[in-house]
Amino acid sequence: MEISVIIPTKDLPADVDLALDGLSKQRRLPSEVIIIDSSRNDDVEKLLSAYNAKLNFQYHKCDSVLLPGEARNKGLELCKSPVVAFLDSKTIPEIDWLENSASMLESDDYNVIFGSTIYKAKTRWQKIFQASIYGKKPVETLPGSLLTLETAKKIGKFAEEVRGGEDQHWRSRIRRSSLRYHNPIKPNLSYYSISTSLGSELRRHFIYQQRAAKTDAQLYSKIFLLGISVTLLTLLAPNWNLLIGYKISLLYIPNVTKIYLFFMTSIYGLIFLFYQKRLAPNLPKFLIATIVIAGFYIAVRWNAAITSSMDSILYFPHITKIYLLSLLGADFFYRGLISPLRKGSQLIDIMPFNWIIMGLACCAVDIAKTLGYFIGAGIYLQRIVLAKIAKIFKS
Repeated sequence: MEISVIIPTKDLPADVDLALDGLSKQRRLPSEVIIIDSSRNDDVEKLLSAYNAKLNFQYHKCDSVLLPGEARNKGLELCKSPVVAFLDSKTIPEIDWLENSASMLESDDYNVIFGSTIYKAKTRWQKIFQASIYGKKPVETLPGSLLTLETAKKIGKFAEEVRGGEDQHWRSRIRRSSLRYHNPIKPNLSYYSISTSLGSELRRHFIYQQRAAKTDAQLYSKIFLLGISVTLLTLLAPNWNLLIGYKISLLYIPNVTKIYLFFMTSIYGLIFLFYQKRLAPNLPKFLIATIVIAGFYIAVRWNAAITSSMDSILYFPHITKIYLLSLLGADFFYRGLISPLRKGSQLIDIMPFNWIIMGLACCAVDIAKTLGYFIGAGIYLQRIVLAKIAKIFKS
């Protein structure tokens, strides 16, 4: 079985050097290594000669900068082997990566062997991010994945117009399909490029979520808009009759809240019934988001709807602020204590004070991710709307 390994890169010759060093030491060498280079110089090309004795290169220098999805699609077009594997320039393969993955693929039990990456840390901040965000356990990744070229064509191309999130989208398409896939328990790649400061980690997650949101907005824009619409309707429905005025108004709807809740429950029930397989992986996140939104609405409306006086036993001063602070507190304790333990850390790694730093850092990261996602999705959806308006006026 001949294997082609695709490595996209841009201005990272030192990282490519480490990745190629790992490839050259494989127990089962690839038949070719396809380098898709978007660098501004020739540093990557110059280092290839050191590995010509063991590796057969197909080097493609790009005239313009290719985004990750574009680069991988270009690599698939150039691929000459029946089996393809993916690496990133920042990932270093274990010595038995290709041998083990190819054996699993040859057994015909699986169509796709996913990558299994473990994050390595050296500095203090890297160890904090490793424990709280990335974990000490192997993570399923696109880099390290192995499959036949025929299967890759069935899955379809990577999203080309986004700078991040195309790998998650590619893996999600596989999980939703009938293809048989395997997640190796033992890590087959190592990643050493965790951020060394809080600022760089915040920037990384903000930019990544901003880019990933474009993928979500493009592929699931109707669902995204539905979510916004449902949220607005949920806030509007209980106040409808109050907003439109008196009962004599033609727009007055008796029991409007009950009608709305029955209608939405029916719609959600039908969606879950017919799209259960697609929704199942994201159902916990969906439920959590629903509970958080519902809780916020209840907090905002509590004192006005439940109590009629500040002297009531059910009256809670500053209930909205308390609710929001409770969410931040829950996120702080989960990210600082529970999440690191679930991801492979020991109590000795997070005590006595590291968990506090982890909690604060992760709360900041979550805020950056949320802002990045909504800004990215908002910008992209705005472009879609403006493009459609422009098209209407042209016609």
